[in-house]
Amino acid sequence: MAVIRGRKTDERLKSLRSLQQMVCVAAAAVLAFAMTPDRSKEYRSALEELEALRKISLNKYPEYVKGVFAEQERANYQLLLRVARESNLPVHGTPTFIQPIVMEVAPQGAYVRLRGFEEFVLGNHLAGIYLIDHDERLLTEQLKASLEKG
Repeated sequence: MAVIRGRKTDERLKSLRSLQQMVCVAAAAVLAFAMTPDRSKEYRSALEELEALRKISLNKYPEYVKGVFAEQERANYQLLLRVARESNLPVHGTPTFIQPIVMEVAPQGAYVRLRGFEEFVLGNHLAGIYLIDHDERLLTEQLKASLEKG
């Protein structure tokens, strides 16, 4: 009976040793997870920035560019109006001179890629307005031709 009892004790010790090893492995895993830095604040901050970017709309970019060139537009308008009046062209009320502004198109839509948005916002863009030549004779001829067509 002593031999049987010794075997049972050996089996129990082996089981206890295996259990101890599993507890040590589990404790090491818990310690490893506990030691990793918590980056959830950084992730939340990044998500908040992305949400803020989603709210930015570039729909008003053309209005912004128009504002940048407003002074040049006024100067062009005043020059055309002065030439028209000095040339005795029929000017009634407040005439409208269409002055196109050339610019790049801003990315728009619900599914604009973040990289495309960033490239547009940080990039250099070409935009401009046509400058009117100060040759009054040529302007007079062009205004007369335009009035004859209209």
